Amino acid sequence: MAAKQYQTHYIELIDAEKGGSKGEKVRHAWRAPNDTYTDEIAKALGVIKVKAEDKTKGLIFGANYPRAARVRINIKLKQGKSKSVLLFADPRKIPSLMIGNVLRGKQYRGCTITTVTLPGTSTNPNRGKGDGKKNSNNNNRNRKNNRNKNNRRKRR
Repeated sequence: MAAKQYQTHYIELIDAEKGGSKGEKVRHAWRAPNDTYTDEIAKALGVIKVKAEDKTKGLIFGANYPRAARVRINIKLKQGKSKSVLLFADPRKIPSLMIGNVLRGKQYRGCTITTVTLPGTSTNPNRGKGDGKKNSNNNNRNRKNNRNKNNRRKRR
């Protein structure tokens, strides 16, 4: 099997602490597999691909600040199941991704994009605050502990 090919990508961010909206430009860079950011997806996310012949200077790898936003791309698999992937995005593109739904219906690695959300948020209007997997496990554990306490009280 052939080794996976990787490519350098970056997002040009503006460091607002150094000059407001006309602040210093920072090129937040990372490496990802070639098929992660197709041309159409990269354009919608505001991601710039560095080509081998480019002599792009000033790329910063692993910076904690300023840092590109992350978005969760929800995709529908061919078997009817769904999954999601986290990708970097230009913070200035968030409104068009979230409200404009510019990626909805596009293809990502042979699957169809259904929605784009921010990590830690839900598009389900019926989902309450304690319905997440982590919280559900804690709630189940608390119910079990309460049952055990009640059973001990009854025995006394």
